[in-house]
Amino acid sequence: GAAPGAILAKVILVDERFPLIVGRRLVTYEALYRSFLPAFIVISLLMAGLAVFLTTRLARRFRARVNAMNDVFQAIRAGDVKARIPAAMLAPRDELALLGEETNNALEEITRLMKGLDAVSQTAAHELNKEVGRLRQLALDAGEQDIAKGADALLGLLREILELVKVETTPEADMRPMSLSAVAQNVVELFKDA
Repeated sequence: GAAPGAILAKVILVDERFPLIVGRRLVTYEALYRSFLPAFIVISLLMAGLAVFLTTRLARRFRARVNAMNDVFQAIRAGDVKARIPAAMLAPRDELALLGEETNNALEEITRLMKGLDAVSQTAAHELNKEVGRLRQLALDAGEQDIAKGADALLGLLREILELVKVETTPEADMRPMSLSAVAQNVVELFKDA
C-alpha cells in the first residue's frame, strides 16, 4: 500500500543463502527537505538581516560615545578645562562608561591640582613682588640707583607674569592666533594721515 518512489536500502547477509534487505522510502525525507529548505533559507536571511541591523546600531552608539569623549578632549586642548564627558554617555553601565567616569575623575583631579598650583604661584609671585619692592626701597634709601633700576625692571617683569597668569586662567579670555601683517596694515592705515 506504499506509494512508489525511491528507497534507501541496505543489504545484510544473515546467512549465505538469506539476504536481509532493510530499506526506507525517501519520499518522506524529500517532502521534509522541500518544505524545510526554503524555511531554513528564509530564517537564515532574517537572522542575518537582524544581526546586521543590531551590529550597525551598536556600532553607531559606540562611535557616538567615543566621539563625545574625543570632543571633550578637544575642548580641553582648546582651553576649556571645565569640559567633561556628559552624564548621558555614562548612563549605560559598560566598560566605556567606566572609562568615561575615570576620565572625568582624572580631569577633576587635574583641575584641583591646577587650582592649587595657580594659588601657590600667585602667592609666590605676590610675595616675590613684595620683597623686590622692599629691596628697591632699601636701595633707594641707600642711594643705590642702579640696584633700584634693576629692582624696577624685575618688578615690571613680575607684573607682566602676573598679568599673563591672569589672562591664561580666565576662561573668558579669547586667545587666538592673529596676523601681524594685518595689525601692521591697521597701524599704517591709522597713522598715514599723520
